[in-house]
Amino acid sequence: MSPGPDRNEHPLHVDSLLVSRGRPHEPGSPVNPGIFPTSIYHEGGPYTYGREGNPTWAALEEALGAVEGGDSIVFGSGIAAINAVLDLVPRGGTVVAPD
Repeated sequence: MSPGPDRNEHPLHVDSLLVSRGRPHEPGSPVNPGIFPTSIYHEGGPYTYGREGNPTWAALEEALGAVEGGDSIVFGSGIAAINAVLDLVPRGGTVVAPD
């Protein structure tokens, strides 16, 4: 895979990006971030509610953004993703989606 216009800073193959992004890189860190399979509230810290984001989602968003050459957002459900898209489309606008 040759780097595209937005990928010049990452001349890695897409496979290398997918396995390296979103992982802790500090000495002594685990290979992967922990899994947070919860929807309960968290006290303190940058994450306030499990379905609005967590460290596992942040790692996935970083990896997807690196592969696509931009930013990415993941959602807790398909309905949440659809709602976000429809909230951004102006009245009378067009949404294009796969069948």
